[in-house]
Amino acid sequence: MNGLKNLTTNDLEESSVLLLATLVVFLIGFWLHMPYSGGHIYSDIVSVYQARLGGFPPKAPYAEAFFEYPVIVAALAYASGLMASLLTKEYYTALFLYYIITSAVLFFATFLTILELVKLCDICGIKKKRIYAYFIITPSLLFMNLLNWYILGVYFMVRAIRLSIEDRPVHSGTFFGLSAASNFITAIPSIAVLITYGDFKRKMKFAIMGLTAYFLINLPAILSNPGNWLRFWEYHASWYVECNWQILLFDMFDPNARMLSAALMSILIILPLIVLRKTSLQNHIKILLASWLVIAWFLFANYVYTPQMNMMLLPFFTLLSIAPYPLFMLFDTLNSAIIVVGFSGFIQKVLGIKYTVEPWGINSPIQWIAIARSFLLLAFALYSLYATFRKSSSNLVA
Repeated sequence: MNGLKNLTTNDLEESSVLLLATLVVFLIGFWLHMPYSGGHIYSDIVSVYQARLGGFPPKAPYAEAFFEYPVIVAALAYASGLMASLLTKEYYTALFLYYIITSAVLFFATFLTILELVKLCDICGIKKKRIYAYFIITPSLLFMNLLNWYILGVYFMVRAIRLSIEDRPVHSGTFFGLSAASNFITAIPSIAVLITYGDFKRKMKFAIMGLTAYFLINLPAILSNPGNWLRFWEYHASWYVECNWQILLFDMFDPNARMLSAALMSILIILPLIVLRKTSLQNHIKILLASWLVIAWFLFANYVYTPQMNMMLLPFFTLLSIAPYPLFMLFDTLNSAIIVVGFSGFIQKVLGIKYTVEPWGINSPIQWIAIARSFLLLAFALYSLYATFRKSSSNLVA
């Protein structure tokens, strides 16, 4: 309540406009991903639920059924399915209710993420209008936000980064733990924060709280069915090359792609952070830039770079001058085209595309789009390093 009392009239008006803009984009996305109607855009929110949790009432993820998303997402899917089961016995009505309930939670997480960006803009002296251009009115928010549950991990990630800038290692570590338990990849910037963050005592507080939060949240799943919890890791470790430039070098299922990814990550994550520690950047710029570099290098180097992962990048495009707006929109549009064209027979028909090739193979135009997007991301990361060492650090703040 104290926080609400401290809000000025301008703060409330600003939040109301942000809420309205977010709601408009979100409702269009809601229609696009609506099951068995709407805009015919594929969504894991519906498909994974149907494939893994059965029906209404659903099977308990991890305990009774394998689920390929982390435990917080699993709990959300299960709770939404149970709520839908209480309201109707008809399957497709329950499925639609499940979609509405899940979408409402994700909208709330989206708006909380935007409020965190507002706070970061205030802390870093960044113009808040960038939130509209680089986060709200974007292809990713339109097509990716309801593709799956990534925004949950993104919210916890952005909050954790803000708390680290405010020098609150215990809280920051806790929220990175929550991020990992929502979507493991969204916690990757915790590596950057740990390496660039304060003295040894702060680092230990940060790391211990992050690991503790992650372990405690996972503990019920581990105890209820350790086999399914381990299967989660085995499932993702055995994934094929997807939406990544490494398809130019390897067959989709070639294990050498994983080896190359591991080698590249050891160089492309650790080296930039070591260099950044030796710069005289202000603390908030150092944390934001290091986090951006880690996640950008990770996505480029990893043999899996699915389109929904771009949700993690939007906060950094908002807060840092790492890409001219036209190039950012090209990058984000290419990214969304992977899903819009690759997963929608309806869209393919509208565009007059006769799809006769494996969508993730080297001969697929979808892969060409994904490759172009990957190298654009690399260019943005290299530019941010250039701006760090060849220009002034002020050029990095949006």
